[in-house]
Amino acid sequence: MEEKSISLVGYRWFLIFLKYGSFLIGIISFITVIFGCFGITTPILSILFQVSLIPTAMWLFASFTFRCCIWHRLPLYYTWINNAISWIDYTWTIPINNLQMIFVYSTITIVFILIGMYLKNKYNVKTRTT
Repeated sequence: MEEKSISLVGYRWFLIFLKYGSFLIGIISFITVIFGCFGITTPILSILFQVSLIPTAMWLFASFTFRCCIWHRLPLYYTWINNAISWIDYTWTIPINNLQMIFVYSTITIVFILIGMYLKNKYNVKTRTT
């Protein structure tokens, strides 16, 4: 009986980490990308929190497997798109300066924030106060 309850507790903690860890990864991804545009290296953030394309795809697969809603998957899409743009810039060098690159990343961030606000209002109507 205790083994099942311990397993259930671990499962719940995993789901909490899967749902809300994606927001933390999205925020850290934005910070490291902006610092990278200014030439500031953040080895602690990169070692602890930086997620590349393949681990982000694994997080997305886990979120589909455990049926997370789009609201909790949105930061993973954001991180994946940011990492894809960073990889393309690193591999083929996009011919724009750092200020324009920051504008591109900020635009993507604003678009994802607006999509997130729309999805939060669409699927969580009961949390609104009038």
